[in-house]
Amino acid sequence: SNSFASKEMKGNGYYNKNSSSQKAAQDTMMPNLEAALEDIIIPTDRPFTIMDLGCSQGSNSIQPIQKIIKAVREKSEDVPIHVIHNDLPGNDFQTLFETINGRQSYMDSFENVYVSAKGQSYYDKLTPDEQVDFVLALVTLHWLPETVDFGPNAWSIRSPNVSCKSKQIAEDLASHYLKNFLL
Repeated sequence: SNSFASKEMKGNGYYNKNSSSQKAAQDTMMPNLEAALEDIIIPTDRPFTIMDLGCSQGSNSIQPIQKIIKAVREKSEDVPIHVIHNDLPGNDFQTLFETINGRQSYMDSFENVYVSAKGQSYYDKLTPDEQVDFVLALVTLHWLPETVDFGPNAWSIRSPNVSCKSKQIAEDLASHYLKNFLL
């Protein structure tokens, strides 16, 4: 189990009001989301489950989740849909639930949709095996439990100023956390 020193998130919708740069980055990913939705498979024996990783207070989750639900509804009008919003325990879940129950939310647009939230690191197992059909992780994967110091002249592994040792450490960490994330 990963332990995170989870600080309390500022409440009262602070993140929702101050996340326009995250929203702009997320908007550039929408064509990829739409392409991924072309291949979704609808389960016949359980609800279609969407996992929203790093949901924060929810404002940036509404549009992509609406797109996912719309794509599911185009393939099956009656399959129940379960949306699991996930963030660290210190998240402002009260604002999250106010947001997703608001007038412009997917909850207002679609029926037979059920919502839950899980307050833990997404580097720990969040659900039983084979229960999640679509994972949404937009502008969140930078929250690794540990990071690599690339030095004062580089900010990513792609920089020409990164040492071979730092690159290897970064690749090893990425492999480790991706494996844990997918298991």
